[in-house]
Amino acid sequence: SREKNKTPSTIIAKRGIIVMADEGQQVVVFDGSRQSYDRASSVLQRLNFERYTIDLPDSDPVKQRWSQPDERTIFELINPNMNNVRDVESLRDFRVDLHRRTISPLLAIVYALISSCALLLGPVDRRGQGRKIAIAIASVVIIQGLFLATFNMARQNDAGIIFAYILVFAPMAFTMFLLSGIGDHFRRRFLYKAGAPS
Repeated sequence: SREKNKTPSTIIAKRGIIVMADEGQQVVVFDGSRQSYDRASSVLQRLNFERYTIDLPDSDPVKQRWSQPDERTIFELINPNMNNVRDVESLRDFRVDLHRRTISPLLAIVYALISSCALLLGPVDRRGQGRKIAIAIASVVIIQGLFLATFNMARQNDAGIIFAYILVFAPMAFTMFLLSGIGDHFRRRFLYKAGAPS
């Protein structure tokens, strides 16, 4: 869009910002110089400035990028823009992400309970707790993998959301039962061998 007969110029500045004005888009630069070279007269012109405004050529309005579900706030997920076609098409993804944000923090509690059960319950082994630690790590990795799989399933079927809640609350309830006084009889019967120290 440059005018062929117009002398090109070079603008050097320390800093600049892009602004939207009524006349269009502009670049405002500060503390620099504007240089232009006239080939006909072989004269280099230089202008030092503290502030200089450059008008950009007219263009289409800047399009705002569509925000993915995991980039939105909870309020934006609950209240999508129903006038936006893509928002309407992604209502299921919004709902799935809301459930994911609700359940994910509870995984930290589940992992802590699993680790506590693995290390505190069962017979004492004087050779170390490597086996118990390995069981705790394997359990956490399995639950994390299944958790990710359930939400991939949830994008297609509501059963995935149900499985995700079961995957969190079932281990939480079972480990809390094992650690509580109510589960003492169960622990002694299934976790300790006869004659083993407890």
